[in-house]
Amino acid sequence: MLDTILGCHGNKRREFKILNLLFKKILDDKDRIIDSFIEPFMGTCIISNLLFLENKDLTFICNDIEKHRVDHYNDMKDDHKRDVFYKLLNSIKTKEDYELYVNKNNKNEYNHYVISRMIHSYRYGLFPTTKKLKIYDKMHDNNINFLKHAIFLNKYYSVIFNEYKNNKNSIIYIDPPYLNSANKTYSTYCDCGEKKDNMSIYIDILDLLKYAHAYIVVSINNNSITQYIYKDYIYKDYNKTYDSSFKKKNSEKNEKNIENILILTNYFHIKNSIDNDNGSGWDSV
Repeated sequence: MLDTILGCHGNKRREFKILNLLFKKILDDKDRIIDSFIEPFMGTCIISNLLFLENKDLTFICNDIEKHRVDHYNDMKDDHKRDVFYKLLNSIKTKEDYELYVNKNNKNEYNHYVISRMIHSYRYGLFPTTKKLKIYDKMHDNNINFLKHAIFLNKYYSVIFNEYKNNKNSIIYIDPPYLNSANKTYSTYCDCGEKKDNMSIYIDILDLLKYAHAYIVVSINNNSITQYIYKDYIYKDYNKTYDSSFKKKNSEKNEKNIENILILTNYFHIKNSIDNDNGSGWDSV
């Protein structure tokens, strides 16, 4: 199994097969040659990483608002920096080692940020209470090859939207923060300390679906708002299970939340437009 490079809530590893059915449909279409795959909210990069294994000719452009995450992905392209980091990581073998490291380092410091997310994906800075610490000996070769192939950026999502929305030879895959989600670890998207209403992200995504010339694919949770505003762009839906474990009154408690996820796309609208221009007509899903 391909490991994620850094942990992140919302990891789409298990959902790649569902998304990839649509990606393949787009990539196999003869009307356009797709040469780039863009992720404005890259997180773990697992979707780009898995797609790279099957499509190494694509250019992958991955963006995230968290600067330390982007810096780490760029650093791990370098063999020496990668060896130094894994030597540090593997010096932390126990809870006591981790707590000692935490006490000596500011939580905003680069290595502290990265190690926290490798030890536990979404409870930032906390040692896992319900599972053993995983020791990483080295990075997977497929991760390394992907990192060296991809371009990593630290920009605001709307900048990426504007830069690539009219690139007809690209797929923009969007996995934004969810609204009213079963995944309660999501936080408000922010830029340089300035908090932004997540609803404005959804409006920007709707405009992208309506007006972009690039192919757009979106993963978003299904609720009354998303059903309504994206009703013309729903490709399919599926259920996702979120597992959470935590300590309560000296005992471990596990919770499972099932959330329905929508896959949105403008592909069929664009495809209809292309085929109608050719006088052939085409039915969407």
